[in-house]
Amino acid sequence: MTTKDLETLVQQRFTYCQEVLFAKNAEYAREYNVLSNFHLAATLQDCPATQALMGMAAKHIVSLFTFAQKPWSHTLEQWQEKITDIINYCLLLEAMAVEWSKLRQPPVEAHNG
Repeated sequence: MTTKDLETLVQQRFTYCQEVLFAKNAEYAREYNVLSNFHLAATLQDCPATQALMGMAAKHIVSLFTFAQKPWSHTLEQWQEKITDIINYCLLLEAMAVEWSKLRQPPVEAHNG
C-alpha cells in the first residue's frame, strides 16, 4: 500500500464513520444530548457513562479480536463495519471526555489580581 493509498483509505473511512455516526445519532440519541443513551445505560448499570459506553464497545472489540485470529475468514465489508464501529465508539468516548472536562473545570475568575 502506498502513502497515497493510505491517505485515500483514511479519508474514505472517516467520511463513512461520520455518515454512520450521524445516522445512528438520529436513531438513538436525544436532541438535547447525543450521549443520552450512554447516560441512561450508566444509570441502569450503576456505573459511569464512560464505562457503559466501553461495555457496548467491548462487543465490537472482541469481535475484531476474533477476526484477527483468522483474518481471511471475513470479508472486507465485515472488517470495515467493525472498524467503523470501534472508531465511532472512540469518538463518542472523546465527546464524553469533552463533556466531562467542561463540567469539571473551575470557574473562570472575572478579575485577575
